[in-house]
Amino acid sequence: MNRQIEVTCVSADETKKVGQKIGELVNAGQVIELVGDVGSGKTTFTKGVAKGLEITEEITSPTFNIKNEYVGRLRLNHLDLYRLDQPGLVENEINELQDEKDSVTVIEWAGSVQDVLSSDRIIIEFKTTGENTRKLKISLPDNLELKK
Repeated sequence: MNRQIEVTCVSADETKKVGQKIGELVNAGQVIELVGDVGSGKTTFTKGVAKGLEITEEITSPTFNIKNEYVGRLRLNHLDLYRLDQPGLVENEINELQDEKDSVTVIEWAGSVQDVLSSDRIIIEFKTTGENTRKLKISLPDNLELKK
């Protein structure tokens, strides 16, 4: 059973602020799966996570190169599997990333690798409800203790 939180964001800045709060609270080794349509705010949210991890580099979507890595308080591995034809190519890397104790991994379009993702990941579903409005459904595993 997961704990669920629903948040409505009325702007990109609010979406980024929710991501920032998660970035401030998340522990090393955590995986965050982002689920939503193209343009629903997944990369904007990841920019907020990066800010919460004290990363100052500009965050860009890794759509064409699959993975971007950034360094801050913790390392951020940002994966976008949208264009990945053969998920087996990254399954080993995802397993390794989940074992890292000095990073946080954010994965967009993770449907093709569901069977290798940790059951204690955070899942955030993005639903576009207006031109700038998004509803975020955040599922936290019961065993997850976010830092204070």
